[in-house]
Parts: sequence; C-alpha cells; structure tokens
Amino acid sequence: GLDYYTLTVFEVVSERLGAQNAILGGGRYDDLVQHLGGPPTSAIGFAIGEDRLVEAMTIDARPQKTLFYVIPDSAEQFLYALGISNDIRACDREAIVETDFQGRGIVKGLSRAGQIASDPSRHAFRVARVQAVLLGVNESDRGEVTIKDLSSSEQQTFPRKELAERLGAARER
Repeated sequence: GLDYYTLTVFEVVSERLGAQNAILGGGRYDDLVQHLGGPPTSAIGFAIGEDRLVEAMTIDARPQKTLFYVIPDSAEQFLYALGISNDIRACDREAIVETDFQGRGIVKGLSRAGQIASDPSRHAFRVARVQAVLLGVNESDRGEVTIKDLSSSEQQTFPRKELAERLGAARER
C-alpha cells in the first residue's frame, strides 16, 4: 500500500497481527497526481486501519463506569423516575444513568438491564457494574428507592434522601 509514496514514509506495525501487521502508514506522495494525469502536486497523507488498531490493543481503553438503569413500574412513575435519575446524576457525575420510559414494568426492565450487563461492548464505556433502580408504586408513595446490583443480586430499599450517602458508600467499596 505504500508504493506511491515518495520521500518521507512511515508505517506503524504490530507483531500481534501476523502477516497483515500494518496499523498506520503515510508520508509524501508528490508524484501521485501527476501519475494519474494531473499537474505535479505536492501532497502528504496517511491512513489508519481502525479494526487493526483495536485488534492490536492490549487493554480496553474505554473508561470504566457504573450504569444505573432506572426502571419505573408504569407510566405513573415516570416523573418520579426522572427525579431519581437527576438525583443519581447529581450524586455521581461519573455514572451513566439511563431511564426506561417504555413503561413495560419492572420484570421487562430488569431483563433489559441484564442484557446491558451481559453485553457491555455496545457502549462507549466499559460497564463496571449495572445497578437497576426499581421504582414502583410503593417507592414513589413512600419516597423511597430500591437499587439492585445485577452482579451480586443484592437489593436495598431506602429513603430517597439517603441516595447521596448510599451512592458515596458504594463508590468507596
């Protein structure tokens, strides 16, 4: 692929890729336009194979984050869910907060949260853990929050006003 380059030429290779080991290459190609029938034109360029770069990486460079998946039991809990989502964002600026507004209920919401936990590759961040925030009629009537850690299956229900304290304690673990 570097045949048409002149003068300064570079190529970045990785021994992890076998025979097709070039990840990035480039340089000057002053004669290319003229070879294609155009006027003499000075030029530089490069190309990168993103798929090869990812394959050659030794670690996952994406930042690791906690995902809070807020699940209202029904449309009646949507407003409460929005408030809880905002509270979580205020308590933990590093966390990712998604709110399920399809109104499918806790069981289907937990199923979706489980999919996220089992296939974290679709996100721009590494999923450290998934916390399902379950909000039914009891929680909204009593001003409470139920959080279920999907990796340990631990579940806690506590007053909404303790959310910041509880999330702070969870980050310190």
